[in-house]
Amino acid sequence: YALSYRKDDGSAIQWRNTDSIDGLIYDYVPTRPIEIEAKFFICKDMMILEGGWSRSMLQSMVLADSLTELDLTKAVLPANLPELNIGNPNLLVYVPVEKREKLSLWRHNIVVCDEGKQTLVSNLNLQDKEAFNITKDISIPEDRALTYSRIMPDNYWQSLYLPFELEDVPSGISLYVIEKIDNDNILVKPTQRLAAYTPALFNWSGTQGQTVTFKSKATEIHAGPVMPEQDFI
Repeated sequence: YALSYRKDDGSAIQWRNTDSIDGLIYDYVPTRPIEIEAKFFICKDMMILEGGWSRSMLQSMVLADSLTELDLTKAVLPANLPELNIGNPNLLVYVPVEKREKLSLWRHNIVVCDEGKQTLVSNLNLQDKEAFNITKDISIPEDRALTYSRIMPDNYWQSLYLPFELEDVPSGISLYVIEKIDNDNILVKPTQRLAAYTPALFNWSGTQGQTVTFKSKATEIHAGPVMPEQDFI
């Protein structure tokens, strides 16, 4: 016999017992709810939830600004997910595919996971000066926006490093990529396109305080390159 569990209404758990010989399935609901201990783990900048989580428990969570990913796919979740108290506007939230229809009111960067495939189901609008990291490849549907915004200071050279391909350079920006580094000299060349995870420099000719948005038509964001720890050999 194989024993597994699933939550039907956010409180009671229905146990399913499957006879491996004749293939018959027997269901029964216990007379009182069975509690599953709620757990969470932090792996670098990702928080992973496991066990049973109620709406009130999810709402009471305080997520640190340093978190860049929240994985809910391993948790037993309530039927209707509440809005989360998210500090980092760039936080990616991974949810199981069966919860997709319950996320219409969520404003965050929602990624649905289904059999090893991750798909963005909300717009991804990255904000400047906020942490961002991605450890899974994510598919981007055509009707989803993929942007990064920055409030521009005075006119001077700035750096740019995006997790997605940039096909159109915003007005007022002269974009350059590094062609060669020779001792203390850096040779750059102008470009109108930028590949993902490519360091670049740009000069801004507009007014101070203006918000500039970089837009992408990429159909996929790949997991970021692994950066070595300090003093790693």
